[in-house]
Amino acid sequence: MQKVNCYNCQSSNSKFFLSENGFNLVKCTQCGLLYVNPRPSEDEITMAAMSGLHKGDETINVADQYRPEKIDAYKIRLNDLYGQELNNKKISLFDLGCGYGEFIETFGARVSKDSTLVGSEPMEVKRLSAQQRGLNVDFIDVSNLKPEYDIISFLNVFSHLPNPPAFFEMMKKGLKPGGEFIVQTGDSKDLTPVTHHKPFLLPDHLSFGSEEIVCNILKNLGFEIIAVQRYEYFPKMHFKYNMIYDIKDRLKTVFKKGHQRVVHPEHDIRYRGMNLKRDMWIRAKLKS
Repeated sequence: MQKVNCYNCQSSNSKFFLSENGFNLVKCTQCGLLYVNPRPSEDEITMAAMSGLHKGDETINVADQYRPEKIDAYKIRLNDLYGQELNNKKISLFDLGCGYGEFIETFGARVSKDSTLVGSEPMEVKRLSAQQRGLNVDFIDVSNLKPEYDIISFLNVFSHLPNPPAFFEMMKKGLKPGGEFIVQTGDSKDLTPVTHHKPFLLPDHLSFGSEEIVCNILKNLGFEIIAVQRYEYFPKMHFKYNMIYDIKDRLKTVFKKGHQRVVHPEHDIRYRGMNLKRDMWIRAKLKS
């Protein structure tokens, strides 16, 4: 285990926020970033990303499965971020942490057939699934990227990175002049331990930021923020409020050691007054 400071403002001052799965989530008292402290070593983080198995009081498996229903949601997000800009254009895309490749499939249907669409995925089961469906996906060493991509996308990647500012600085070397990042992550640092989505899936997720934090990181690296769009998390993929299910889940919390209650406020009638659009998509362009 490794003790760390806030990667956003480098402050060592934080206060306890919540415990889950044997890990503490703390809140930076200076900038508000939520982050795991202490956390696994970087070697442990890398190995867990490759296997999909994250060890705590219980081992969590985040391998999930191929979800074609994501494609409809991705179509909406691309429309909102780009309008018609991408239609039938030759684009080079690098999708980091591409999972099963649903975003690459969506993107490929929008751009010209001679576009270059590359994905990098550390988890073998996801990588093989994408390859079997004809996608150009591998586990790529990104430490020495050349400036050959128009767009680099990071979907549900930010919260898994030990140090997002340093990682983004390395990745921007892969952009052509005027190239762009697409960053998808949550905007949740202002939520409380009661209202935040649960489980946090610690230590798979290492931090939880906000629009201000993520945009400032990108601006400090020389990016201009083109657009920020917000959505509810994929509705078909998350818990929808059901009284019987909720009672059973509460009983498991009482009687089953280590059980983490599933709480997705956007589908829970108790939170209907909240701002539910916490799935944040940022389009950022590298300044010339």
